[in-house]
Amino acid sequence: MALPEHLLVAYTKTLARARVLQPGRAAAQLRTDLLEFVDDLGKSDDADEIVDCVLQVLGAGAAKRQPVPEGRPQPSTNDARTPRPPLDLALLSAPYRFVDLEPAIVVAEPAARQAGFDIPVKGGFCGTIHLTLAVETPILIGDEKRLNGQDVAAPLQLGDDFVLPGATLRGLVRSTVEIVAASRLAQANRHHRYGLRDFTHPLFSDANRPGWDELGSAWLRQVKDGDKVTYYLDLCEKRLVRIRSLPARLNKGAATANGDFQLTWLKKELTSKKETASKKESVGKYGALKYQAGEIIDFSTAKASAFMRDTSCSDRYVTEAEGGSFAGLYVCAG
Repeated sequence: MALPEHLLVAYTKTLARARVLQPGRAAAQLRTDLLEFVDDLGKSDDADEIVDCVLQVLGAGAAKRQPVPEGRPQPSTNDARTPRPPLDLALLSAPYRFVDLEPAIVVAEPAARQAGFDIPVKGGFCGTIHLTLAVETPILIGDEKRLNGQDVAAPLQLGDDFVLPGATLRGLVRSTVEIVAASRLAQANRHHRYGLRDFTHPLFSDANRPGWDELGSAWLRQVKDGDKVTYYLDLCEKRLVRIRSLPARLNKGAATANGDFQLTWLKKELTSKKETASKKESVGKYGALKYQAGEIIDFSTAKASAFMRDTSCSDRYVTEAEGGSFAGLYVCAG
């Protein structure tokens, strides 16, 4: 039985209601209750059609559930289950794994993009996924608890029983299905906060800005040994340079302690190229500093500058000065 599109919302709500009422309820009583429910939805003229469709779906679902087809995994009724072969621990050594991406991108049809959880996709499919779960590594679904005056993550419990929330299992199955079906990618870490050096980034705000003492500093160094490439972090000290304290060479010999230069410098991109008659000229911040700047900024080839403490500010600020007490390189932000 097919329903007109304008009845799909009422049908979906009625089906959900029927699944709540169905256990232990006689068929005749269930039909009466559903007709009243549809009346309350303002669809009394179409109530019979909607309820007939819902009962047909429920009946088909019951028929599909009994009997279970031969060969389908059955829930075990014996606690003494046969253990699976041990896993290859080498497969568990990586903190994450990579999944190949499909080269083709399939754009969903407009009806599918507009569908919601309460409105089924016209011509779509529904079904039941049967699976068996086995806990093969330590697992912790955390529940925040107060212990000795501190918030700690403890295993989630209902009463005395340790439990796995339905949302956890749903997410596990969903992520697996997305991989198998080459589904679209989605960002899963929107709640994470990172220190940003790009002041123009929409996520940059005081809430995301790390404190000076929390902000680490290091140079990323690449070491090649044949085909093997290794990266190291070489820790270093960090200081701040005010825009008004930048050397005059970055402003064609003119003073930098003025609002015009500050505004111009803030608007500069980190790296950008300007076409001239004979070559591409670097006009970004690193271009002004004469650093080799492309997709990757190579600080190893940059010439270090001498710095001294900027006495007009706190001790975390420095300024470039000939004969300064220490050497360093500029790292630009934004």
